[in-house]
Amino acid sequence: MLMTYYTKYANMNFQKLKEFIMKKIILLSILLVSPKIFASDINIDISNIKNNTGKLIIGLFNSKDTFLTNKYKGLKLKAQVNSIRCKFENIPNGTYAIAMFHDENMNNKLDKNLLKIPKEGYGFSNNAKPFFGPPKFDKAKFQLDGSYHAKIHMKY
Repeated sequence: MLMTYYTKYANMNFQKLKEFIMKKIILLSILLVSPKIFASDINIDISNIKNNTGKLIIGLFNSKDTFLTNKYKGLKLKAQVNSIRCKFENIPNGTYAIAMFHDENMNNKLDKNLLKIPKEGYGFSNNAKPFFGPPKFDKAKFQLDGSYHAKIHMKY
């Protein structure tokens, strides 16, 4: 009788241990997969690139307060005449804006003339147009909720 009680008790503890381990495995699987569920890609087609000189510097911004000053993510690509395609991967869903410029002389800044008008090509998401300065975040912003495809036409 004592042996039967011991066997029943041991089996019950093993069953609880098995359930505990399975719960932990399921929780860990959810945690590992969930960033992919709530993250998306931003595909960008850039057109009207004037030449192969220099590089394209692309910034992804996630806030009105940091727009054009502190990018969330960035890319640097070798310039290719006419068009180029690139992407930001695994970006959490949210509100974003893209700003880019063609750094032809590779000094890592957008060169401007005395009137503060850009001397190098530039572009924004939604093809937002500048008006006495760069466009505001609200003109360039888009909602990312699943993959997003931006088409940006460079201006020179």
